[in-house]
Amino acid sequence: MAPLSLPALPSNLKSIQHYLKIAMDYETRDPPISYWCRLHALQTGLSIKKDKEDLTFLFALMDWLEKTKQEMKSNETFSDEIVAQAHMENVAVKLFNWADTEDRHKRYNKNVVKAFYSAGMLFDVCAVFGELNEDVAQQKKYSKWRAAHLHNCLNSGEAPTEPAPKPDDQMINDSENLEYGFSSDVKPVEPAGHSHAYDVVRPSIPVPPKPATPPSSVPTYVQESSSVLVTPEQIVQAQKHCKYASSALTYEDVPTAIDNLQKALRVLKKNTSPSSREFRAGYETSFIGFSASAAIAGLVGGRLADSYPSKTKVIVIAAVLAMILGNMMYLVGGSVIYVIMGRVMCGLGSGAGAALLAEICRTTSPKERTSVLSFCSGLRQVGLLIGPGFQILLEYFDFTLFGVLVVRPFNAPGLFMTVLWIFFLIFVLAFYQNLDVEYHYEMLRREHDGLEIAGHSIELSTSRDHLLLPSDERPSIAARRWYFIEENFEKQIVSEPATFSTYIDEFLRDDTVVLFGMTTILFFGQVSIETIIPPLLSKLFEFTTFETSLVYMIAGVISIAIYVLVSLTTRWTTDTYLVLFGWSMHILGFTWCLIWLPRIEPGDKDMMPILLTGFMFLYVGFPVAAVGSTSLLSKCVSLRVQGIAQGFRRLATFSGLILGPIWGGATLHQPYLQMSIPLLLLILLGILFSFSFKKIRNEEKQAITLSK
Repeated sequence: MAPLSLPALPSNLKSIQHYLKIAMDYETRDPPISYWCRLHALQTGLSIKKDKEDLTFLFALMDWLEKTKQEMKSNETFSDEIVAQAHMENVAVKLFNWADTEDRHKRYNKNVVKAFYSAGMLFDVCAVFGELNEDVAQQKKYSKWRAAHLHNCLNSGEAPTEPAPKPDDQMINDSENLEYGFSSDVKPVEPAGHSHAYDVVRPSIPVPPKPATPPSSVPTYVQESSSVLVTPEQIVQAQKHCKYASSALTYEDVPTAIDNLQKALRVLKKNTSPSSREFRAGYETSFIGFSASAAIAGLVGGRLADSYPSKTKVIVIAAVLAMILGNMMYLVGGSVIYVIMGRVMCGLGSGAGAALLAEICRTTSPKERTSVLSFCSGLRQVGLLIGPGFQILLEYFDFTLFGVLVVRPFNAPGLFMTVLWIFFLIFVLAFYQNLDVEYHYEMLRREHDGLEIAGHSIELSTSRDHLLLPSDERPSIAARRWYFIEENFEKQIVSEPATFSTYIDEFLRDDTVVLFGMTTILFFGQVSIETIIPPLLSKLFEFTTFETSLVYMIAGVISIAIYVLVSLTTRWTTDTYLVLFGWSMHILGFTWCLIWLPRIEPGDKDMMPILLTGFMFLYVGFPVAAVGSTSLLSKCVSLRVQGIAQGFRRLATFSGLILGPIWGGATLHQPYLQMSIPLLLLILLGILFSFSFKKIRNEEKQAITLSK
């Protein structure tokens, strides 16, 4: 470490001298302990009211910390807070356990006092890594109290009281004034065969404190080798034990390392218990229930939209009510069944998506349709980008609703989404108009405008309601023309209902099958990549959760920008070429990752821009291909099956969303296999698309021509 040269400690900063003295003691024995003690002293000093002399001292200390961190950046106990915290707690717990053992055997001396006090101060230093968990906080209080009590008893000649689990607040306060350091004639005696002075006496195998409960945003992981579920709490606890083991091996403490590794294994094996199996079953069932009900609801919603094109508002209202009910069931909870049923209801509510997309496809011209669909997809991406941020706010939810319903972070999303859907329902009831009805009235008005009735040329007003109010007993010619339009409107929009043979003719064609397959493969490849990004960046480049979130945020912003760009450029391009561009970018992205990903070694941060470049290709290509294929599908099928076509497209989408994460997680440590299969599927898709290219292109041109 860098040599330390500090000015004299100012009187205002006397409260940090204990940490500085501990740091000096550990400077040669355990440099990481010394570094973190001085960092804690700096943070404490900065929180005190300071004058110029104090700032001079603190700035000198700050310079030393920065130089040391840069010099020791290759050492995990300096650069990685998780490793450092585990090491700090391990040392403090060992010191505490030795002192506690000596205390309970009534071997009172200044070495015991010093060990208790040092353990308490080291527990204090652990605060630099975040809020202390309950066990560490209790051990810190007890250590300081016991040190003060034994110190006073040794000075007064009184017999110490029996060790007690809870410290007295006054004694804790007294311990803050206890001077660190003892007379030079007191030397800690090391046991034979152990050369590490920081242990004073080899303690019994420590029992590390229980880890803090992780936030609810931590994902649940599934082991590759089996179908055993590992919960977030188990992951954190096992990591703690592994860090303790690593710290012990640094000092050749093999028994402690073995003990902690065995504890980590026992923690990970706990998920064979009935409660964990029940949790896994409930989680999987709710996920499958939502996906299955959403896929089925898309088909049902699309079929209803085709059969009753003027009733889209009713379909949307029914779907929103299902969403409200589903989220209320999630809020109430109480049992796994309620949560599963709530997710199923939300899946049913998502069926309105197919009906709304069908409405857009029927009420927009083929030329403007891509722009509208791109705009809608961009809004969806904005929701995906902003939505997770609200989880931070929901972490603070802790209250009782109506005196009976307890709202906590785990069920707060149910309350939040219920309120949002209620507002959306009010908005739909107040402002939503069936676009299909308005669109066809406008088309008929333009068609019949200027025609003659009884020798009079009629210019129809755009105000239908005004014309339908006759000024006398006999309706005006304009009003009679609107009656005629109404009759024709019913005939125009209510076509013959689609039958099973209609669906075969519409969907079992090479062009539609290729487009459905493209949707599945695009989502499969994209979601498989998004699944592996967090563990991959953590493993290769030691990314924290915050840094990974930044990557996702930047990717989301890129996607939104691409959607906007597509929306603005549709007048100069076609859906067919949009699909080809997106497909080409996916081919390039997976080829890039296939070449470079297996070559990246953990810790080689110089390769990080190369890997992120491959991900960028995928995030640029996916929005373009997704919008292009959706719009192209609407032009390859007739208007009377637009709803069911969007339902089948959603089914293809959910197939990719389900299979993608499974594939990504299963092949996380096999990059060649992971990247080659999506790449081969994309190549196969490109071959099939080339066979149908001419037909798809002609259908797109025909749709645009007819719209004119």
